[in-house]
Amino acid sequence: MKLMDVLGKGFTLIGQVDSARTVDMGAILNAVKSMGNVSAVIVSEPRGMLGVANTVVVSGLVKKETGKEVICQLTCRDRNRAALLSDVLAAKMLGIDSFLVTDGGHPKISDTPQAMAVFDLDSAQLVQMLRHLSEKGETLAGHSIVGKLNIYVGTMAFPVASPIEVEVKRLERMVGLGLNFMVTYPTFNIEALNRFQSETKRLGVPVIVGVRMLQDVRDARRLNEDPRVTVPPELIDSLEKAEKLRGEEKANARLEANISFFEGFIESIKGKGFAGCSIYAPGIEQAVSQLASRLQA
Repeated sequence: MKLMDVLGKGFTLIGQVDSARTVDMGAILNAVKSMGNVSAVIVSEPRGMLGVANTVVVSGLVKKETGKEVICQLTCRDRNRAALLSDVLAAKMLGIDSFLVTDGGHPKISDTPQAMAVFDLDSAQLVQMLRHLSEKGETLAGHSIVGKLNIYVGTMAFPVASPIEVEVKRLERMVGLGLNFMVTYPTFNIEALNRFQSETKRLGVPVIVGVRMLQDVRDARRLNEDPRVTVPPELIDSLEKAEKLRGEEKANARLEANISFFEGFIESIKGKGFAGCSIYAPGIEQAVSQLASRLQA
């Protein structure tokens, strides 16, 4: 089923996989397949890394090889409106209907700081362009598009933004321009999520909670350097205990630390009005399938 037909009809589990600097799709496809029976997969750009395989191409190959519904990330940082239009049309040819639009971090804070930023459109303007394409069948400049687009478009939302009222205003504007859904930036703060849901409920747009699983305790500490994220001490403690083990026992303990924590986390937000969860587990994608099995048990 298409994402637009699934959201709002129960609690939806979505996976996420990054594109990469590669010409070999094997690892990406294996990661997606290991996620099991998720309703859709977000194909995203890795944070802080420029020059990876085009997310449109990767999305098309994931859909073709796995049959899963795909949400393709589009970033305003690297492309002007003509290039973004080209990407969208190519994506539609590959059977991609859903897009996650983001502004993208500035190249100066990436691994390729020499790159020039574009930012011809911001994410709100890109939402407007996609909605106009879908509803009018033409570009913002009035050029006709051959064929029906029927696009479903979402964006990233930031539940821990301060003041939260500014973030809600930004999202309200995007909803007015045609936004269909939101995916929250990964957070472990249930209180902030509930507050965000109460502030955005009136917008009438499904909110998907972003979840970030952790490879090990070093990964947790790196993530804690992001001011928008605070990894709970109990999860760090569990990952630290796993480090005392060896080999397969260590790997299993790391997985169990993640699955046990996020099983409780997701159960606590189900029934609170959220449309679902997007689970990002870089390097341990098999944990998504195991977590989904526990949640459905």
